[in-house]
Amino acid sequence: MPRLLAGATLALLGCLLAGCSTSTPPTTAATTAVPVADATPPGADASGSPAVATPVAAPAVAGHELDAAKLVVPATPAVGTLGGGRFAPTEVTLTGNELTFAVLKAGDAPGVASSLTVKFPAAGVKLADGFKLVVKSDEPESPALPGVELFTTVGDKPLIHVYPNGYALSLELGKREAGKQPGKLSISLPDGTKSYLAGSFTAEARRVAGEPPGPDESPAVHGLVTIAGEAKGELEVGLIGQPAGQVVTETVTLPVAGPPGRVNRVESVRRTALACGAAGEFRYEHVLVPAGRYLVWARQTPGPLAWKWVSVAAGTVTDAPLTLDAKLAGKLTVTTTQPEGTLRLIPRDGDAASVVPELSLSLALKLDAPSDAKAFAAVPPGRYDLVATLKSGTEWDRKPVEVKPGEATSVTLK
Repeated sequence: MPRLLAGATLALLGCLLAGCSTSTPPTTAATTAVPVADATPPGADASGSPAVATPVAAPAVAGHELDAAKLVVPATPAVGTLGGGRFAPTEVTLTGNELTFAVLKAGDAPGVASSLTVKFPAAGVKLADGFKLVVKSDEPESPALPGVELFTTVGDKPLIHVYPNGYALSLELGKREAGKQPGKLSISLPDGTKSYLAGSFTAEARRVAGEPPGPDESPAVHGLVTIAGEAKGELEVGLIGQPAGQVVTETVTLPVAGPPGRVNRVESVRRTALACGAAGEFRYEHVLVPAGRYLVWARQTPGPLAWKWVSVAAGTVTDAPLTLDAKLAGKLTVTTTQPEGTLRLIPRDGDAASVVPELSLSLALKLDAPSDAKAFAAVPPGRYDLVATLKSGTEWDRKPVEVKPGEATSVTLK
């Protein structure tokens, strides 16, 4: 019983005709062609009895059926009825252990108008690998049995019906690839309006906050962002690299203060996201990026900056945590004879100078003040190229420098 919470011959035989032949002796003999009668009259079988057409069974039609052995799973997109009305999902998602078929509200109004959700047990099922499942309507309620939740509205009043058992289900999920997971199902609920849903679908796989990217989303890089200081301002994370000679750069931001469960996503060919988990922790991810070498970074504004170089290989997911701690920052003072121009700090990749000019623009490690003594007050520890350019953009000096945690460093340019 549901729990109500608020909220498929006819054969044609051909006739054979005998031919005639002539010979060339002196005496000519005529040969008469005799037709050969059909042994079986039209419309009769070999015994001469009238033929009876073999009946062709009509194709099975999906509908409400609580006998799991009789459930029909058509190859067409999943449709059915829900609460007595037609139900044709406009969105199918697989988030965590929940498979949801939803009809979104029309127009600009956000939200779900109606939905059917199959909630799988939290343990014991690897949804990304795909599987087959049949549930009979007479199975007893059990923690190992998926629960089904029906969401509808009556007027403006939302209604939620929960079915821990009593339903019939036939489900097949394919393997997840590139964030998509195909499947097909037929499910019938034990409600008074005979709600059911049957057909094929492709679900968009959505991970819950804090869940790392899966192999189907590789190449990817992700990590925890630790904020050692006060929870204020805005957190920005980014990625920049030049795989195969093409610059790839992504950024996304999220306010530091606020409730947990917040997510900001930027989606194109790739996907970048920054999420605040249930415990208030921040995690970033850059998925489906080209394999290559990247600099990932995080900045709290106002506050410290952190960065590191990572290798992202094909078919892998790289974990690269970042820590924002103002106490680790160093200071770099630059003395130069040029009265005007720009100084930039570009993170070095080990012993190699970076070949990505956009790096300094992404990290905003630059000074423009026309002064003999110029100081970078809060620099993340690491090795850099200090690049000096004139107002015209011409580079006039470059020098490698190293900034150590909590220390002041001085350098002189010509």
